[in-house]
Amino acid sequence: MNANDATDDTSNLALLEASPAHVQAALDANYAAWGPPLSKPDYVAREHALTLTPFSQSTLKAWVLVHKDAPDTVLSSCETYTHDCLLRKNGTTTHGKCLAIASVFTPAAHRRKNYARTMLTLLRDTRMTCALASILYSDIGPEYYARLGWAVYPSRITTLDAAVKGMLLSNNNPAIAVVTPQEVPALIERARAAVVRRVETSPSAATTPTTPTAAAAAAASFAVLPSAEKILWFHARALYYAKTLAPANATPDVLAAVGLRRLLLGGKQQQASFILWYVDFAERKLKVLLAHEEQEDDGGDGTALRELVCAARRWAAGADLKAVEVWDVDVGADGEEGVVVGDRTSSLSSLTILDGATTSADGINWVANERYAWV
Repeated sequence: MNANDATDDTSNLALLEASPAHVQAALDANYAAWGPPLSKPDYVAREHALTLTPFSQSTLKAWVLVHKDAPDTVLSSCETYTHDCLLRKNGTTTHGKCLAIASVFTPAAHRRKNYARTMLTLLRDTRMTCALASILYSDIGPEYYARLGWAVYPSRITTLDAAVKGMLLSNNNPAIAVVTPQEVPALIERARAAVVRRVETSPSAATTPTTPTAAAAAAASFAVLPSAEKILWFHARALYYAKTLAPANATPDVLAAVGLRRLLLGGKQQQASFILWYVDFAERKLKVLLAHEEQEDDGGDGTALRELVCAARRWAAGADLKAVEVWDVDVGADGEEGVVVGDRTSSLSSLTILDGATTSADGINWVANERYAWV
């Protein structure tokens, strides 16, 4: 996400829902930053293909900031996607909508005039009045969006080599099966219920409050709820990249897989743990979107997830991928062979609460801060 501004009179500026011509102008402007390794026509085609997914059709809006007297010229642009979310504070859980902001971009000719800041302020103050929260993922460090009210949530990323010396590369574990797109809705229902339980039982913020505002929010928890449509949006993205960048690796078996699930004996599949993923053919990485562990499956002590991620590493190696990435879930220790654990330095999770009563997201516990909410 890109933003780079300084000062300008805002009285002649307007925030508009983007027309097709605005969208094309924004894509022309941001292609150099976000398009490669796709060609420009392929990049535009990818964006069009994603707009046709059920998730985008029901939640996507594109926005532009323009001068009122020159409404065809895009000064800054962004997109918003709507997710279901939860906010629990003072013992009460509120279900609502969360607006995820993506693709913030100001063309070079219009930078250092506060256009991105003005666009985001107008968006928050005039177009999010019915939303409970807003999130975004910063690629320009923690300060810029924090100044506008989106508090950054540090989180861990575990990167595991797809294969290390001595690892069995065949994925023939009879206790693990591939998840297909058709299975996603039923699995997501279980994952949503688990996130709700975690929010409602979360005792306090993850960090010790250091300000009065943070202390007031310390008993509050927030979560974006996963959805089947969102997982399949990621899968559509993977299919497009497979077709354009890695057709040789895009075998039917690879294209049909969106995760792995454990197989339990005795008809207990409702108690089986699973992971769902996005195959990033551009970076040649398998990116775990959601890791769901059932308490009944090996006691909920992390064993099941580690087993699934180990199998995912073998699967990734077989698909000619370099690594497996997992956000904010303990699936390996730093220093283990082929495992690196550290703080995320890009796509920084950022949150602002819009319920009209919470003055800051500082200190609120973001539950399930995993990749499935990313846009």
